[in-house]
Amino acid sequence: MANDYPILAELPAPAITAQLPIHGDDFARPDPALIEQLYEVGSANASATLHKIGISQSFIEGPLPRKKGAKVVGPAVTLQFMPKREDLLNTRSEEGAEKRTALWAVFEAVQPGDVLVIQAYGSMHNGCLGEMLARYFYIGRGGIGIVVDGAVRDWPQIQELDVPLWTRGFTPNYASQGPYFPW
Repeated sequence: MANDYPILAELPAPAITAQLPIHGDDFARPDPALIEQLYEVGSANASATLHKIGISQSFIEGPLPRKKGAKVVGPAVTLQFMPKREDLLNTRSEEGAEKRTALWAVFEAVQPGDVLVIQAYGSMHNGCLGEMLARYFYIGRGGIGIVVDGAVRDWPQIQELDVPLWTRGFTPNYASQGPYFPW
């Protein structure tokens, strides 16, 4: 079939030309006294109050708590997975590219008291993080909780960390091993 269209063999392969990862400006964290006051507010009251001021999408639908009784209040450091560009990344190059993506930049931006929020569109194929990154976030950087609209890997080891975690589920795959990629 490919021999029927020799012009296809002549097309240049696309390349990532931007310097990765792209670092944004750090954001101002709220006053710790405000965080302490918000800790006493229940999620239903917070959601209702946000709705009154025009914010109707105040939570991610789907992730379930994996640590009974867990509650976290803190600044959200966010990571969004995007559809993978298979023309730019194939299975041979994705692991090397993954280390130069927003995934690593986000973990470097975490400060003590931060909550990591990952949007992976509910994908059960991408392991958004595993034990090593969860350990780095929780112990190495001082993060206090993780919310994943998708899956994580290494669940038995993450459980041992005792990090508050909300996720849709679990997968054996690593971050770039599904339809989305942490650009």
